[in-house]
Amino acid sequence: YAGTITIEGYVTSQQAIYYLDWQSENFTQLTDDEVYSKHPVWSLDGEYLAFIYLTDLSSTRDEGIGIVDKSGSKINYYLLNTRDRGEVIRHIAWSSDGRQILYNTRYFDGNSWSENKFYLLNLDNGGFQEANLPLEKFSDKHPVNFDWSSKDILALEIDNELYTVNLNTMQLTFLAEGKNHFWTPDGKWLTFLCKQNEWRFCKISPEGENLEVIPQQQKAFFWFDGAFTWSPDEQFILFTEMRGEGDPVHISVLDTKTGLIHRIYESHWSDLIRVSRAVWSPID
Repeated sequence: YAGTITIEGYVTSQQAIYYLDWQSENFTQLTDDEVYSKHPVWSLDGEYLAFIYLTDLSSTRDEGIGIVDKSGSKINYYLLNTRDRGEVIRHIAWSSDGRQILYNTRYFDGNSWSENKFYLLNLDNGGFQEANLPLEKFSDKHPVNFDWSSKDILALEIDNELYTVNLNTMQLTFLAEGKNHFWTPDGKWLTFLCKQNEWRFCKISPEGENLEVIPQQQKAFFWFDGAFTWSPDEQFILFTEMRGEGDPVHISVLDTKTGLIHRIYESHWSDLIRVSRAVWSPID
């Protein structure tokens, strides 16, 4: 398989981002031990990796977004003052031009979650501001996942329903019922899990047309808290599996030409690094 696979993993109480060489099963750490790093997301050009970081695991921690270049040689941290507002960062997505990151926050008052707030982090100057997007429909929903396509279409998932927002016209469109959505690298299709007796990969156009079920010859045991991404050549889908309750998370790929599933990394509880999320770089 071509391209770079990046994982979010745990070593005892430490959470970090690693490169995974799936052939040798060797890991190379990208992020610092001084922070807790999670939710890796590649920029659309494959040059940078963004992630959410926590200064510590206490209730008074601060959170922010880190950016590391693909070589792992330089990391920039953008502290977002979440502690001052009592918020936690839920999700992040790169803009199509790689100059901004959209993120949402919520806070828990001990009884209930607040409304979602959406912000844009400007990577040119490190400033952030509330996003001027037609997302009022999603303000009181939990959770909200979103992805920004190369064609400036924002896809959102809420309560197992998928929507798109055209960022040029601000038009909101309902697509289908489903979950765990992700764009093809060319931005022409939104891929997601749809219920067909059991969960299967499907794809649909950004306008909500031409729904297709992707051929799959074997049952997959999807780890829904993981990430799902295409290979750079758009032949394989990378996803995480959990075979049964209490089992560790494994990394598998679906060959969309044959419908066969191949496990490329098998985890064990005795492993030094335990995988929780895996993403594929959009370039070879």
